[in-house]
Amino acid sequence: MDTIVAAYTDPFKGGMAARLQMFGVLRATFQANGYSDLDLWNFLRKAQTALGGMTAAEHLIGHHSVEVAQLSKRDQDEILLELAQEELWRLQQ
Repeated sequence: MDTIVAAYTDPFKGGMAARLQMFGVLRATFQANGYSDLDLWNFLRKAQTALGGMTAAEHLIGHHSVEVAQLSKRDQDEILLELAQEELWRLQQ
């Protein structure tokens, strides 16, 4: 997973294209670890406490809670990637 995440170096620069790039990183990460798009979609639809109760899908389209909106885009994306890693760990159990 580290090599996939390392390819994503400039979070949200460029608007929608960068958001689609983050989705691509998440999708490639799930696939590289042997999980399906259904597993990814289940992750994207779950409300996440670390995202202020919002879902990862909402985060990807630019909707953020007040506390998350105050963070830099890089920090927001780091949180999202950490949540994805936690989900992959959970799926392995």
